[in-house]
Amino acid sequence: MIGRNSEAKRHIEAEIAKYQCAIGVNPENSSAHAMLGETYYKAGRYDEAIHEFRTAINLSPHGPHSTKWKSNLRKALELQAGAKPYDFAVCDRCRADVPTDARACPRCGTRLRMGFVEWLLQPEVLKDVGRQTAVATSIAIILLVVFSSLSLEWKACVMCATVIVGGYYALRGIGG
Repeated sequence: MIGRNSEAKRHIEAEIAKYQCAIGVNPENSSAHAMLGETYYKAGRYDEAIHEFRTAINLSPHGPHSTKWKSNLRKALELQAGAKPYDFAVCDRCRADVPTDARACPRCGTRLRMGFVEWLLQPEVLKDVGRQTAVATSIAIILLVVFSSLSLEWKACVMCATVIVGGYYALRGIGG
């Protein structure tokens, strides 16, 4: 049993050295910081794990693995606090840790969570949504006018072509 513990400890130390070397070569490597954080987490070194997870999140806040890193950070914070529940979000503007029940970042004041109507009523969002809706509605009206002016035979041809093309793209999407 003692041999296994020392072997596991050597393995963890080798992993730590490997990820520290990768960070030494490229300090902007968010994945290396996250992997180092996971290794520290396995070793029970929660302060160091928290630091590395935060670094990884700051380097790549919207990366493909950032959700996993935030979850790992949350777990490390809970264990550091003695398994006290700690739920947080990261502010997109200033990267501060913010409790998930907060509606605004205490550091920079950015709105974190809002309902659909609040989001829609923001001037820049309302402008974009209005523009896109106007374009889509205009295209639909033009197609409706053109389609209604066609003879019955042409309408049937257009419908058949639509089904064939739609079916092709549906099957192509299913097959990969």
